[in-house]
Amino acid sequence: MLRRAAFRTLALALSLVLLRSQTGASDPAISGLLTKLESEPQNAQLCEQIGVAYTRAGDFESAASFFRKALQINPRRIPARKNLATVLWFGGHKKESVEIFGALEKEIPSDQVPPLYLGLHAFEQKDFPKASSFFQRAGSLASGNPEVIPVLIETDLAVGRFDSAKRLVEARLAALSQAPRSPEEVSQDYRWLAEAHDGLKSPNAAYRAYEQAIEHGPDLEDNYLALGVFAIDHANNAFARSTLSRGLQHHPNSPKLAMQMGLTWAVEGNFEKAREFFDAAAREDPHWVLPVLAAGIAYLQAGDPKAAAAAFGKARELAPDDYRSYYLRATAMGRSNPGPAERTEMIADLRQAVALNPRQARVRPALGQALISSDAPSAEAQLREALRIDPAEPSALYQLALLSRRQGRTAEAERLSRAFQAARAKSREDENELVWILKTPK
Repeated sequence: MLRRAAFRTLALALSLVLLRSQTGASDPAISGLLTKLESEPQNAQLCEQIGVAYTRAGDFESAASFFRKALQINPRRIPARKNLATVLWFGGHKKESVEIFGALEKEIPSDQVPPLYLGLHAFEQKDFPKASSFFQRAGSLASGNPEVIPVLIETDLAVGRFDSAKRLVEARLAALSQAPRSPEEVSQDYRWLAEAHDGLKSPNAAYRAYEQAIEHGPDLEDNYLALGVFAIDHANNAFARSTLSRGLQHHPNSPKLAMQMGLTWAVEGNFEKAREFFDAAAREDPHWVLPVLAAGIAYLQAGDPKAAAAAFGKARELAPDDYRSYYLRATAMGRSNPGPAERTEMIADLRQAVALNPRQARVRPALGQALISSDAPSAEAQLREALRIDPAEPSALYQLALLSRRQGRTAEAERLSRAFQAARAKSREDENELVWILKTPK
């Protein structure tokens, strides 16, 4: 991700270039400008010059006050609004900055500055499709700035613009002889290049890029982790273990490498071996909830729902705002012949899971099924909401088909049954509960 210092450097560079070009003035001492303002209090351009001076000094709050003064004098002055939005962004007032840039983007659609910052905001919010759209409209202001390139690469990879990401990374690597960078940065470039190749269905080229990352950073944990994940994704678990073992030689106490090693065993069905590594990861990082969830899932897959429920209960204590622990605990309890008291607990856990992540379609069918078992009238609403979020959610389709048939809605039941069969046919064979949960780390 783009470093905070890089954002600040970018802001200052953009502000100074923008303001110098707009005011056409040199940068005299602030005291001299303030003295001049006393005799010309309605000079909007002078107020902007003072804003420039404060920006150069890194005093964004004072800069903002003078850009505001310029706008009080001339509310229609576009340059002052752009500059105000810029210093607000880097002064920690991003909400107001984004509001100003959002209005400017509509008024001056050909200007590249507003979409650049709106793209950066969307990127920070992890709204990568929106960020990509803004960055493309920002044009060379984004693609021509070395500080923004890492953000563009990550955005392109997130939205599947692999060709664009590949070109950007290759350009960075080609410039290494003129602008050497650290092993960490070069390794990151090769990992990005590998991800782009993989997205372009060139796994051999991706593998070579991952190996080049290791060559440039043989002691870097992330290089072995990335290649290990790549191997797991391509169902080469033996090679994944070999790679992760290389990483563990350099970082024997790495919870991330242990976690991935456990996953290589879990996807092969060796849950006992998997738990050894999940437990090791949890010991090395006792505040990380994912290894605890993984251990619980391994118990669940091995047919020990009581041990699984205990693990998920521990995960719930570690991360009370993580919906997965509530959902999985209810799932485990449901596999232990629950009585009325346990069903009440299950429903409470599932309601909390929905409250924590209302857009997760997989949780609602579990709640719907629990409510059907308890003869609650709101069961159907949960199933229909799941299908509104994801029209192809198999469990919701199946359960709603059964419910519709029981209630005499034969035509709807047949339609839902056909949709369920189609959804099940399209689902990946290896997309089991373990893989799904561990693909959504928090």
